[in-house]
Amino acid sequence: MFAQEMQAIFEAFGKMQSLEVGHPDVQVQVANLQAYITENFYTCTKEILQNLGLMYVEDERFSANIDQSGGPGTASFVSQAIAIYCQE
Repeated sequence: MFAQEMQAIFEAFGKMQSLEVGHPDVQVQVANLQAYITENFYTCTKEILQNLGLMYVEDERFSANIDQSGGPGTASFVSQAIAIYCQE
C-alpha cells in the first residue's frame, strides 16, 4: 500500500515537470510528500526532507525508482523542488 501511495506522489510530480520548481502547485506537492512521510513513517522535518531530496538524486536506486514512477527527470525535479521548499 505504501509503495503505491509513494508512487502516486511521484507520478504527480512527474506531471508537474512543465512548471517551475518554485511554482505554488509544486510546492504544495512537496508539502504533501512531507506530510505523507510524517503520517506513515517518521516525523519528517525540513532538515530530513532536504536530505531526502539530496538522496533522491545522489543514490541511483532512488533516482531510478522515482523516475520510473514519474518519468525521466522526476527525481531531479523533486530534489530541486524540495530545496526551494526547505529554504522557506
